[in-house]
Amino acid sequence: MRCIGGPSVAKIHRTLLQSLPESCHEHFLLQLAKEKTPESLSAAQALRLPKYRLLALVPPELASNKQFQYVLAHKLLLRKPINDLFFWRMLVDVLSACGTDPCESPLASVFDVVLARWGQSDFPTTADYAVNASVCFFLRYSLQKLTENDGGAAFAQRDWIPKLCKGVQDHMSHSLERVRALGMRVGESLSHVIAAEKPLDFGLEDADPLTIYGCPVSTADLEEMVDILDLNATLTREEALRPLSSDGDNDRRRQRWRAKKRTAKPFVLDPDELVLSGDEGGEEESEVDGDSESDASSGYESNGDSDSDMSLEAFDLQDDEEDLTATRPLYLKDLVAGLLADEDREKTEVALAEAENLLRRRPRDIHDKAQEVVRALLRLEDKYSTPHFAKLRAQSLAAACALAPSQTLPYLHSQALEREQLLQSRIDVLQAMTSAAQELSERGAGSQKPRGPKTLLQEAVGSQNGGDEGDLGMRTMQSLKTRRWGYRRDPLAAPKKNAFAPHALEFFSPLLFGYVEYMRKHSLGSDTTGKSRNEVEQTFLAHLLHALASFVECAGHAPQTVAMAKCLLEFAWSERSSSNAEVRRQVLFSVSRVLLVVPPALVRQEMGDGLAEVTPWLQLVQRQDPDTGCREAARLLLSFASVPSLPIEMR
Repeated sequence: MRCIGGPSVAKIHRTLLQSLPESCHEHFLLQLAKEKTPESLSAAQALRLPKYRLLALVPPELASNKQFQYVLAHKLLLRKPINDLFFWRMLVDVLSACGTDPCESPLASVFDVVLARWGQSDFPTTADYAVNASVCFFLRYSLQKLTENDGGAAFAQRDWIPKLCKGVQDHMSHSLERVRALGMRVGESLSHVIAAEKPLDFGLEDADPLTIYGCPVSTADLEEMVDILDLNATLTREEALRPLSSDGDNDRRRQRWRAKKRTAKPFVLDPDELVLSGDEGGEEESEVDGDSESDASSGYESNGDSDSDMSLEAFDLQDDEEDLTATRPLYLKDLVAGLLADEDREKTEVALAEAENLLRRRPRDIHDKAQEVVRALLRLEDKYSTPHFAKLRAQSLAAACALAPSQTLPYLHSQALEREQLLQSRIDVLQAMTSAAQELSERGAGSQKPRGPKTLLQEAVGSQNGGDEGDLGMRTMQSLKTRRWGYRRDPLAAPKKNAFAPHALEFFSPLLFGYVEYMRKHSLGSDTTGKSRNEVEQTFLAHLLHALASFVECAGHAPQTVAMAKCLLEFAWSERSSSNAEVRRQVLFSVSRVLLVVPPALVRQEMGDGLAEVTPWLQLVQRQDPDTGCREAARLLLSFASVPSLPIEMR
């Protein structure tokens, strides 16, 4: 801020303010608001500071500008946390001074906009407290200015009182005490308008900001501030704290200021608009006055257009692209629709990623929609190379089968035994049922969150076919090696309910007897050695035996376990001479599962004593089988003490 020489300083500064571009209004006001004000100053002392004296020079034409009012209301008062209440007081004084009727002044326009937002129900909750405090002070001080001439008669004709009452009620209903206090202060100020004879008093202990920052200041003091405006001098704290000077001191100060002005060097504010000369000639001074008046008139004409482009609020061109991202399905019908949306990659991938979580939340219609979800998952293809596609689909299938087995098992059985289906799809169905059985068998009655399928340590076991067959071999051998043979649980431990037991036959019987019927239908069972089966059918049979053996293991000590074990043993024994090494491994795995869950004495009782022993066959496999996995499995089974005395029917 600098000193500007000339006979009419106030007029020059008003011209400069009027010539500000509309795009600079916000920056100009923000810069003034950032100037610090000492807290210990009274209203009369604080208003002598240069920032407030400059605000007092805002011309009526600028205050009436629609863009200036928009910046003041929307960009500053309702958005910026400006705690300088003297700043808002001075702006209210400037806006109310335009025109004879305050209710028709620019203050009324700004007051109406601010009150409309303050009276909304969400303002006490969403607005920052500092912003809310500034708005409340603005409303209260504006109430004084709008009602000081006629006692509120013109004010009552507007629709402001209902909005104020609603805003006061919303603030007083807030949970924070300081927000309720703001509503009470506005209510007290409003009561002086509608019930001046008996105003409200909530008895708040804190000092009233309106009393401190809105106390009256004499007109003579304000005029003196304007007359002695010096933008180059910085008012120190000691000068601001000095009391107002007497008339003699004011005269001497004016004389010293004029003498300093005559010796001051010329200063050019803007070479394109206003040039001031340091000469004392009246001709040059009159020329300066004429130029400033012409600039002011041109500024009035340019700013008078309230419909210019600057008065319009710019659109936000930033796009976070949230509308382009597929939303997560919240219901099973949305999940099915997303899985079936073949042409919408994002929607399909989001549905697949959310499928298991949505099923785990157990929606009410899971039993009605589970089969549709399974059908959509099996139909889904990895056409977009989705990361972890196989894992996500397998987990979702297992979750649907475990949570709604009665509704999903019939469809899964039909797909597993459908010859026209791809081999991988049929294997995925068997693995999903196996994972569901393992999950149900490990989950107790008191558990809230089901645990996932048991994970087996990986061990490299050779496989002729690789891929899924190799993984099946590793799981089989590791299950044999990590099983603690002869381990007995603590008989004093509390029994744990097996959630799989009620559904064991639903898993086991349709799959086993359905496959027997499948072999008869397609003439695949005439050769007991399995030589008539092609490589695809041999691979599927290996996975089928593994799934059936897992069902028997998961059934535990359920009443139907013995019958299931007997059927599995008879079916697996018929495949012991298969030419496929993977099938022979699963035969050994099936024998181990039967011996694991059924006591040997009970097996002997069910099978009879006139049967050949299994030990010679295991010894033969250990010595002569060409597959390393089969030899290792036979060795582990022979180490089990009950095997040599266990007779098994051979067919």
